[in-house]
Amino acid sequence: MEYLKTLWVNLKYLILTVVLFALLIPPFIIKLKNRNLEIFPSIIMPSGAGLIYKDELITFAAYELYAKQNGVLKKVEIKSFLAPIPEWYINHIAQSDFGFDSVSNEITITKFPITFRNFNRFVSSELPNVKTFYKKKLQKIGFDDSLFIYRNYNIQVLDSFKNKILVNEKTYYIK
Repeated sequence: MEYLKTLWVNLKYLILTVVLFALLIPPFIIKLKNRNLEIFPSIIMPSGAGLIYKDELITFAAYELYAKQNGVLKKVEIKSFLAPIPEWYINHIAQSDFGFDSVSNEITITKFPITFRNFNRFVSSELPNVKTFYKKKLQKIGFDDSLFIYRNYNIQVLDSFKNKILVNEKTYYIK
């Protein structure tokens, strides 16, 4: 009797495994064969399981900070500049103009009565605190505390060629 019970438990797990395999693997194989086809819903995550093909142009964003060190403009490591804030927040901080000015974006969808508003909570009385924060950060990592420059790039890769295109550059004066 105990043997049949164990066999039944193992058989249930075997059946479950086969059913899951039958449901989840075919969409993945279809997606591998043609990345334009994806059965929905499937196991493919939002980041995708698609492969990057070498014959296509790949574009991604890159962000850099520069500051003066002994009068010479040098690249600043974003991680040390923003610490303890994680470095992947640089884009969001830049979109809020590093707290130097009021930023407000409004997007309205014409087909629907929906408006999206994005703004930073800029208060002009806090500007000296913001400047002091950045001044101390620059001094701590060994740079002059007068200014820093934010640059936004698009990096385009085709085959083995890489092209770096400057999209935006803004100088923030601290003093």
